[in-house]
Amino acid sequence: MFVYSSEVRAGIARGDELVALESTIISHGMPYPQNLEVAQRVESLVRREGVTPATIAILRGRVHIGLDFADLEYLAKTGQKVRKVSRRDVADVLAKAGDGATTVATTMMFAEMAGIRLFVTGGIGGVHRGDSWDISADLEEFGRSRVAVVCAGAKSILDLPKTLEVLETKGVPVVGFGCSSFPSFFTRETKPTLKLASRVDSFGEAAKLLEMQIGRVGGKRESSGRNRDTRSRSPGSTSSSTPTGTTLTTGGLVLCNPIPADKQCLEADDAIQTALKEADAKGVKGKDITPFLLARVNELTRGRSLEANIALVENNARVGGAIAAELWKTRQSKSIILGGQTSSSSRSSKSSTTRTTSSNYRSTTTSAATRTRITVIGGATVDYMCRPDKVGPLHTSLPGSVVTRCGGVGRNIAEAISRLGRTTTSATASTPSSQSSTAPCCTLLTAIGDDSAGNAIVADCAAKGIGLHCIRSKTERSARYVAVLDGKGELVSAIADMAVFEDIGKVLKQHQEGQAWSSTLSKKICIVDANVSEEAMSEIRAMANEELWFEPVSTVKALRFFALPACDLMTPNYDELAAILVYYARRRRGPQGASSSSSSSAQALEQKVPPKYSREAAVALLRAFATEIMMDSSKKYANMRVVLTCGADGCFVLGCGDQQNGAGKSSETASPLDKCIQNLWQHKYSLNEVPIMAMAGELNKKVSILHIVSRNPVTSVVNCTGAGDTLIGGLAWAYAYGGLGLIDSVLLGMQAAVWTLGSQAPVSEKLEELVQVESCEDGAYSSSGTNKVVSKL
Repeated sequence: MFVYSSEVRAGIARGDELVALESTIISHGMPYPQNLEVAQRVESLVRREGVTPATIAILRGRVHIGLDFADLEYLAKTGQKVRKVSRRDVADVLAKAGDGATTVATTMMFAEMAGIRLFVTGGIGGVHRGDSWDISADLEEFGRSRVAVVCAGAKSILDLPKTLEVLETKGVPVVGFGCSSFPSFFTRETKPTLKLASRVDSFGEAAKLLEMQIGRVGGKRESSGRNRDTRSRSPGSTSSSTPTGTTLTTGGLVLCNPIPADKQCLEADDAIQTALKEADAKGVKGKDITPFLLARVNELTRGRSLEANIALVENNARVGGAIAAELWKTRQSKSIILGGQTSSSSRSSKSSTTRTTSSNYRSTTTSAATRTRITVIGGATVDYMCRPDKVGPLHTSLPGSVVTRCGGVGRNIAEAISRLGRTTTSATASTPSSQSSTAPCCTLLTAIGDDSAGNAIVADCAAKGIGLHCIRSKTERSARYVAVLDGKGELVSAIADMAVFEDIGKVLKQHQEGQAWSSTLSKKICIVDANVSEEAMSEIRAMANEELWFEPVSTVKALRFFALPACDLMTPNYDELAAILVYYARRRRGPQGASSSSSSSAQALEQKVPPKYSREAAVALLRAFATEIMMDSSKKYANMRVVLTCGADGCFVLGCGDQQNGAGKSSETASPLDKCIQNLWQHKYSLNEVPIMAMAGELNKKVSILHIVSRNPVTSVVNCTGAGDTLIGGLAWAYAYGGLGLIDSVLLGMQAAVWTLGSQAPVSEKLEELVQVESCEDGAYSSSGTNKVVSKL
C-alpha cells in the first residue's frame, strides 16, 4: 500500500530526519504553475536543512511517501480535478485505485504510519464561521496522530477562537514559535489577539518539546526496517514508568510560525468578509468552501494574498527543516528531565541495564597501537551487503549473495592509511631507511560490542596492521550495517544499528586518564568522523597536540562540527558544507520575527547557499564559508582548510596563503612518491585556480580556492561505498608520511579513491601498489617538476 520514492528511501538509509508535506496545497491551494514552483521550492528549502522532504499523496490506489517531479507536475496541472482526500475518503480512493490529494488530516495519518514525526504546511483547518457546525477533520486528527505540524496558524477564513477551543478540548498543545499569540495566517496576529499558553524561541527548544510530545512514532518506516540508524535515534528517556519509545501524552502538536512581518497581507480580512458573503449567497459549502474562499480572496487582493500564502509556506519549510535537524540531535542526548528527575537513556530494546559502572565495559588494545603519526577517532562496523541474483517480487525471499566485510567511516580511513603505509619506506624516500615497513601508520580509537562482530573487527584491524584501541560495551551490540541492493547494485533499503558509537567518548577518556594514552598521544594528525558524540568532540582538542581534521559523515551529523573547539581541516561534500552554513546562519538569526542585530546578515548568508551543486555554486559556498565562518569573531576557524569533495567533478581546496607546492625533484633524487605525483599531474589531473580574494578584518590574509579535476573521469564503477573514506585516508597518509603539501596530498587521495571505485571492497585491496604503479605509468616523469596544468576557473 505504501510506495517510498527513491529520495525518501535514500534519506532513510542515510539516517536523515523526514519532513512530511501535504499535496492538497498543490492541487487545491494555488493555481498552476505557481503550485508546482512552490512545491519544488519548499522541498528544496527542507533539503537545505540536511533533512529529507516527503510529499504525501495517493496515486493509482497507492499511498506515496515522497513524489518525483512527474507526480508533482501531474498534481499541479490536474489541480482541483484531483479528489481532495480526508480520513473518511481514504478507503474509497484506495479501493477504486484512484488518485487523491491529502489534506492536513490524511497527511498526518499517513506520516505517523510511515514513521514521520514532523509535518510542514501553510495553515491547518478549523471551525468554520457561522452556525453550520462544519468542523475540519484536521482538528480530530490532532487528537489521534502523534505528528507535530509547523504552520502559520489556522486559515483566517475560519472562526479562530472556536478552533482554539476545539484543540484545547482535545488536549492538543498549540505553541508559538517566537510568538505569544495565535497567528492569523495572512497576518501575524488576530484581532482581537488570541494569547497562547506556551511558546518556544529556538529550534533546539522546539525540538525538545516535540520529542517530549511526539516521541518516536512506530509505523511502517520502523517496523519494515527501513529506518537507518534507528537505535541511535530512539527516545532520549526511559524510566520504570515510561517504557522506551513512549511519551507521557498522546496526539499531535500545533507549532505556530507567524508569517514574516514584511510579507503580511493586511487587506485580507476585508476580502475574507466579502468572500464569505458571496459563498453564502452561492450556497458553497463543505469541502468546496476553502478553495472557493482562497481563490476569491486572491482576486479581491489582486494577488497579494497568494504572495503571502507562498511566503508563509516557504518560511514554514525553513523553520520545519531546521527543527527536524535539531530533533535528530535531541535524541543523541544521554538523558532528559521528566518531572524534575533525570532518566538514563537506554538504546537497547533487549536490556534496560544502565551503563554507569565500569563493569559494563572492557577495553582492547592491540600490540600495533604504538606511537603513530595519525589517530583516527570514529566508527567501525560489520557490513552485510545483500544482492539478489536477479530482480524479483518484494515480500518474499530471493536467491542471491550476502557479502560480509568490516567497514565504518573511521575504520575505512584507517585501512586506507594502513595499506598505503605498507610501502612507506620505499615510496617516500629515495634512500634506504631503517624504519620497518610493517610498523603501523595509524591508530583507530572506536567503540564496539563484546560480541562476535566486535571480535571480527579486532581481528580485521590486526590483519590489516591498524593500531586499535577500543572500548567494548557489554550492553550495546557492535555496529552493523545491512544493505539490500537491487540487481544493478543500487541501494534498495538498509538498516544501521550503530548505537554503540555513542560510547566512543569513553575510550577517549580512558586514553587520557590511563598510561595507554601516552603511547598514542604524539600525532601529526587526529582525524575525527562525525559518528563521535558532541560531548566527546568537545574534549578532543586537548588530546591532539597537532592538527585536528573533521569528516562530516552526513548532513545531519555534519552539524557536530560546531562542537569542536577548533578545526584545522574539514572534508565535506557539497550538501554537508551547505548544511553547516545554513545551520550557522540559523543559529545567528534565531526565530523568524525575532529582533537581532545580526538577523539581516544571517539571512544574507543563508541566501548565499545555492540549493544545487554546480562549479559556480561550490565556489560561492566556499567563499561564504571563508567570509562568514573563518572570519567569525571567535577566530577559532581562521586557519582552517576545506577539501570539498565533489565526486566525478573532483575536489575544491579552500585555504589561507599560497597552497601551491614547490618544484619537483630531479630524477636522481625523486622518490617513487614524487614520481607518482608528477605523473598524475602530467597525465591525469588538472589544477584550476579561482582568483585569490583578500580577507577583510584583523586576519589580513588571502584565501585561495583551487579545483583539482580529472581529465578523464571514471566511467565504470564497481563500488562507491568507501571511495570518500579512501580519499581522506590517502590525503592523510601523503600529508603525514609522504611529506607532501596539501594540494599534492589531495591529489594522491583522489587517485586512491579511483582505485577503490574499481574494487568490490570499501577500500581497494591493491592500494599498497598505487604509488609504485602510478610512478611508472606512461613510462616516465617530468624532471622539471610537477607539470601541473593551472588555469583560471
